[in-house]
Amino acid sequence: MLVIPRTLRHKSIHYSISLPPCASLCKRARPYSQATALHDNQRSEPNTLLYNLSNYQSSFPKDKELNKYIATLKQLLANRHEPQAFNIGVLYESPDVRRNSKIMEVLLADPLASNNQVWFERIRKRNGLARFIFGEYNRDLVDADDLEYQIPSPVLNGFYRNTFHKEAPETPNDLIIEEFEDAAELERRISDLVYVVYVTHRFNYVSADLPSIVRDRLLLQVIDNTEYSPMSTESAPLSLEEGIQTHLIKINSKLAYEGIVQFMERDVHAADEYIDSMTRSNIYELFKFVDYYSRTNNLVSWYFEKVSGMIQSKIDKSNTVINEGSEVTQSEIEQFGQMVNSELQYEFIPETTNFVQKQLSWWKLYYKNDNVEYDLKDFFSKHFMNRGIENYNFLRGKILSTDEVVENPLLELKNDVINRRVSLEVQPQVYSILSKAFVYYQLPISVIAALAYQFFGFSGNACIALSSLGWVLGFNQVSRDWIKFITKWARQLFEEVRLTVGGKCIDHGLLQESNDQVIQLDAETKIRQRILHDIEKSFVPK
Repeated sequence: MLVIPRTLRHKSIHYSISLPPCASLCKRARPYSQATALHDNQRSEPNTLLYNLSNYQSSFPKDKELNKYIATLKQLLANRHEPQAFNIGVLYESPDVRRNSKIMEVLLADPLASNNQVWFERIRKRNGLARFIFGEYNRDLVDADDLEYQIPSPVLNGFYRNTFHKEAPETPNDLIIEEFEDAAELERRISDLVYVVYVTHRFNYVSADLPSIVRDRLLLQVIDNTEYSPMSTESAPLSLEEGIQTHLIKINSKLAYEGIVQFMERDVHAADEYIDSMTRSNIYELFKFVDYYSRTNNLVSWYFEKVSGMIQSKIDKSNTVINEGSEVTQSEIEQFGQMVNSELQYEFIPETTNFVQKQLSWWKLYYKNDNVEYDLKDFFSKHFMNRGIENYNFLRGKILSTDEVVENPLLELKNDVINRRVSLEVQPQVYSILSKAFVYYQLPISVIAALAYQFFGFSGNACIALSSLGWVLGFNQVSRDWIKFITKWARQLFEEVRLTVGGKCIDHGLLQESNDQVIQLDAETKIRQRILHDIEKSFVPK
């Protein structure tokens, strides 16, 4: 790595610092180490906590969102002794909030430094959202569309950032700050960010407005307006409430911004206005917060509490299902059985019987013939236990805790009837019944009548009567055989639906899966509890 000369010019000081190579290449002491990206060059450490976190990831790979937090926590732990660059997202509640807020100008400003007006003026007049990284300002290095700025702002650099009379951090971490005003865009980029700051002009409950994955990364909500803000000084300690995952700070960035501009324009003549505006705007509290969570150990603690809280939440949810949910599921299964049997008894059986009697009566077989199969398929496609199929999908998906398509015995039976059984069982019988009546009665008796008229002197009326008798006998045969067959076939189908509901859907389906799920959930909960205990036991706050 090349040695990078860096010159800083303050109003009363002019000095230069040469940055030595990274610690991995240089063993000597150094005032500053160039930060490395959070996800680069992760260093493996034989750490019990790292092992326990990895154990959770391998034991529960389906907990994808939780495992992403664990992955970030592991990277923070593995690199806790090396400088890192933390990506921070600043999300504005709306475009109006972005236009009215001066939070970025105030955070990035360095009014005590020489020649800061050049790059600060560019930030003031930027057109839209931007990304800010630490570096020597160069007009050629500024994105033409004002999307990225490389500027020597102290807040972005771990070595130059104000620590407010606290001890200097063991590892000075850089910050990369990126602005957003679209929560959906932030959601797509959330894995790149260590935490999110949400800027609003009034207090609101962010849980109702933001995607859950964004809420989980929300470390700070900033209320920024011109109303009263608590006063803060450089020497006062940072006020943090323990056990809070998302903190809240009220500021007046416009007031602080006006003081900064006054100091830049009038120099020491506006020193009092500058200090007063910084104090009354509560900006110092924001600076202290940024400094506090730029330290690896504090971020590790925040991520650890979040990870352990998410694991405990899963344990509590599982215990609720085990202790109470199983009874709820049993009652839901009973209600499902009653509902399906009611649908079978009062909807499917009457509708099927009525359809057969009206649309497939025996005399219609003569002109429908091949279309009997298609009429039945159309009917079953629209009327085959649809509510039962839908409710089974919902209930089984709930038991298995999945949104994926699940196996459904009723649906399988419906598809089998439509795609196979109607074609193989019903349509051939139509051909057979019509053929038998014609061959056994209608054709032979008609032939006999014709021969009697031709060779034996029977009168025409007698032969017509004899032939008509043959056709009537054939019709009677078709009527008797068709009603017998279709009634028996429909009765068997109704019984098969009843057996499918009681056996495959309930006894060997929902009930068995519910019991298996409770057993599996209980086993997983015990594993989670053990791993969580090991994680908490191995965590040593720094």
